Amino acid sequence: MQQDFLLQQKITRMIVLSVPRIQNMRKPEKYTIGKHMEDAMCGMLEAAIDGNLERGSKRPHQQRLDREKEKLRGFLDVAVAPSVKLISPGLHEEWSKEINEIGKLLGGWIAKTR
Repeated sequence: MQQDFLLQQKITRMIVLSVPRIQNMRKPEKYTIGKHMEDAMCGMLEAAIDGNLERGSKRPHQQRLDREKEKLRGFLDVAVAPSVKLISPGLHEEWSKEINEIGKLLGGWIAKTR
């Protein structure tokens, strides 16, 4: 349970740090790609909370969290693409590290609940 809660905290922290990042995007992209990124992060948080509260199988929530994480990773790659340039490569690297850390915690949670 403690590791599950840590995962939830990491996702919350990522959301809090990403709000100014998304707000700094150009207006049209902020409401398209930025919105999809926010939706993916909120989906991750919802899945983590639902998984923490679930008494039965946590697997569906873990799978949803993993899917949302991969969606976020995809949108992040679009945002850093040279033709789009919504975020800098340095910011992409920092954000990717946060996503990787969440992925490792998720992997540990999945292994623990098998």
